[in-house]
Amino acid sequence: MNVKMPAVEQVEDWKRQWTAKYVQVDESRPELKRFAGRTGRVVTVNMSGRALVQFDDFEGWGWGRFDIALPFLRQVAAPAPVEKAKAEKHATAEKTKVEGAAAGEQKPAAKLSPLEMMRAKAAAKKPSEASEATPSAGGEETKPAKKSPLEIMREKAAAKQAAESAPTTGDASAPTTAPATKSPLEIMREKAAAKKAAEGSAAPAPDAPTTGPAPVKKSPLDIIREKAAAKKSEQQPGS
Repeated sequence: MNVKMPAVEQVEDWKRQWTAKYVQVDESRPELKRFAGRTGRVVTVNMSGRALVQFDDFEGWGWGRFDIALPFLRQVAAPAPVEKAKAEKHATAEKTKVEGAAAGEQKPAAKLSPLEMMRAKAAAKKPSEASEATPSAGGEETKPAKKSPLEIMREKAAAKQAAESAPTTGDASAPTTAPATKSPLEIMREKAAAKKAAEGSAAPAPDAPTTGPAPVKKSPLDIIREKAAAKKSEQQPGS
């Protein structure tokens, strides 16, 4: 479809008539109802004979410039300056902000990351451990620090060594310590030493009179041989 373009002279004439003029749209046109009640300013008239209208207070519609045919526009008086209204609006917003701060409104704290939470817990735990290790001003006993298994084993070994090295006395008032637990090898050695000592005490004293030589302990083989010889002698005739 061919669109007839206006003459250049006609476009220049329209520019002189409409440029920098304040206009309002024909609200009866369905496509222009969104501009109802708003005042725009003609920036220029393009070569197609349509006016480029700037709506400064037209929120949400891009940069606010629209091509509108001249027959659907009417010139109006310049609107009242909006600087005063903007200043009042800004002052009201500032007043509300100050009143909110005076009422104790505070911005919520920013959410901590897991690493920051761990650092905060460690920092809170450190002073509490230091206070437990420090004795109270009244001289009261504080709760001892928890010992590790290695420290407990070392203390037990030191106590055992001290108990074994301490000399035993006949003083009944001296505190008695529980005997140290002996290993199976130590028990076997003690039993062997006791048995040896018992065998040595059973031997006759050197100055005691002896009626004969000390009996020699016979081996099981000697006992068997003696029994066999005795049985053989009993079986012989005339014995």
